Amino acid sequence: MANPRIVSSLTLNNSTARIAFQQTFSTVANEEPSILEVTTLTTSSTTVDFGTVDNPKYVAFSHTGTDNSILVGFDGVSYDMEIAPGDIALVRIRDEDKLETQTAQTVADSSGSLNTDYFTLEGNSGTWAVWFDVDDSGSSEPAHGQTNSVEITSIVTNDTAASVALAIYTDLIASTEFTADFDVAYDATVDDDLITITDKFLGNRTNIAAGTSGFTVATTQAGATGRSVYAKSSAGEIEALIAVMPK
Repeated sequence: MANPRIVSSLTLNNSTARIAFQQTFSTVANEEPSILEVTTLTTSSTTVDFGTVDNPKYVAFSHTGTDNSILVGFDGVSYDMEIAPGDIALVRIRDEDKLETQTAQTVADSSGSLNTDYFTLEGNSGTWAVWFDVDDSGSSEPAHGQTNSVEITSIVTNDTAASVALAIYTDLIASTEFTADFDVAYDATVDDDLITITDKFLGNRTNIAAGTSGFTVATTQAGATGRSVYAKSSAGEIEALIAVMPK
């Protein structure tokens, strides 16, 4: 099954001010599933069940009843959204501050010194080793102990640290398996020997480790579980239709 395409639209019109704005956002989700369910809400706080969706991006609420209101809040702190009978609300969950973000500052190669070296990190599909086959010489993969690996073949003997970083970036973004777990960024105009790797999925991770690479690595943002969405009825019971769409 292909990952779902999620389309959301925003329209703002004010005839008095002669303002009209419309924008449509379309993304392909990282995950295949989404869920749709009918939930009975009471005046007691209920955590919205994300079902099989690991990384929710949107939660939609439809008030299918005729009385009272659905109250929605984040992390159980406050209920600052009210949905009247017959109304629909789309809630965007922003969890970017909970995604593991890591950096690797590279070093130059010296006469093939980086050959079969590696660094390690963890993603949604398990642990990863990023290892180097300098000059694409057919070197054997080192014993790194990780469940997944990416071979970097674009490093050339005596590459500068900046060239090493660009080579690693180029090979990582070409790996569909690696980019299923991570976003990879490199900007030579900002820091030409630095690669930034950001988890696409929420969760606690084992931090990046330099392994045998000699790189300077850091976790700039620790991964964590996502925000919770809570819902309840303002009074009595309400039948609510709830849809959860993945990131």
